[in-house]
Amino acid sequence: MELPLGFSLNAAATLKLKATQLSNFAEGTKVYLLDKVAVTQTELLPETEYSFSTTAPTVNNESRFSILFKAPSVNTGVATPANEAVSVFVNAQNEIVILAPENAIYSVYNALGQKLLANRITSSKTMIRNSLKSGVYFVTVNNGMSNNTQKVIVK
Repeated sequence: MELPLGFSLNAAATLKLKATQLSNFAEGTKVYLLDKVAVTQTELLPETEYSFSTTAPTVNNESRFSILFKAPSVNTGVATPANEAVSVFVNAQNEIVILAPENAIYSVYNALGQKLLANRITSSKTMIRNSLKSGVYFVTVNNGMSNNTQKVIVK
């Protein structure tokens, strides 16, 4: 589940975000901070700080950050590397960003289920700069052992 995290500032500033309490989650649940401007995903651990800067006054910035909750998966008996986390989101430039392991394959589908794009992921951060029209899209990342599909909205 992904929740937007907004903030407002009257002037340029350097700020820090820190999770002071993470409780009441199922064992193994991971919480991430997604920065859609810096295109980063940071696991939020107790007392870990995330610093960022703004260069101009920011009013009601609800699109830069979001908090992502990833529940533990069901144990299938198949070992998977710890870095197999996949995140897909749209950044401030309206580009689809995929944070996933190298050598996985991504596919982009429209709301009708038609495949629009497909390619191999060559770095842990892939940006799809294709000029997709406004709408809802589904991005599937296949690492050879499992599929991870996430919905994104291009504005």
